[in-house]
Amino acid sequence: MQVSQYFTEHIKPFAPEKYHDSLRNYFYQHLPEKLKLNSIVTVFGHKSFVHENINGLFESYERLEFLGDAVLQLIISQKLFKKFPDFTEGDLSKMRSALVNEQILSQLFSVLNLENYILLGRGELKENGHLKTSIQSNVYEAILGSLYVEEGMESAEAFLDETIRLFEQKFNKVFFSIDITKSFDAKTKLQELVMKKYQTLPKYNIKEVNGSMFEITLEIDKQQVGKVQNASKKKGMQVLAKKILEKNIL
Repeated sequence: MQVSQYFTEHIKPFAPEKYHDSLRNYFYQHLPEKLKLNSIVTVFGHKSFVHENINGLFESYERLEFLGDAVLQLIISQKLFKKFPDFTEGDLSKMRSALVNEQILSQLFSVLNLENYILLGRGELKENGHLKTSIQSNVYEAILGSLYVEEGMESAEAFLDETIRLFEQKFNKVFFSIDITKSFDAKTKLQELVMKKYQTLPKYNIKEVNGSMFEITLEIDKQQVGKVQNASKKKGMQVLAKKILEKNIL
């Protein structure tokens, strides 16, 4: 059972004052040794969960995610700099973008089998928020941020290295591969083609629909050429760009 669902239904109603400590103890009992962090409840706490527990005991992972993103960018940048000495700054930037993105980070998180530990509010639980790539990637960055704060950069890098090893094992592909840039950034490729042909940028229009979904439309030269719905703005734009490229309408 998803952890936040179990605790909300079976622990909180009977011992609300011990809710935070109960969750912390549960995490300490069941999570791997390397994740027994002081901020472990915060690391997994989505804002929807925090909003339903306004007693001040809980904080969302957003601040740690912010820090973890910077830590991840630095570690990946250093590794790419060393692995590809002949790459230009532009090549390195493209490859880093292909690696440090929502889809890849969600896959790195998935190899840990920790999705049921993500703490969600009732609405997000109904939407299976713990399976959303956007939330999984955010939690992965929060873990890196927490490791950096509590144990330093070396610990954060060791954790990243281990998940990359598991990623390569599970998906049977090399993480630091030149080929990854060819398959990832449809949005950048589309932008380059549109600029070349129309001397203008493609325009993405985004609006929220059905609570947790976004409708994304794409205009090229002031004409709407496609539309998708996705739970993630970033992934939705990539999906839409790829769809337009496959149609070969430019």
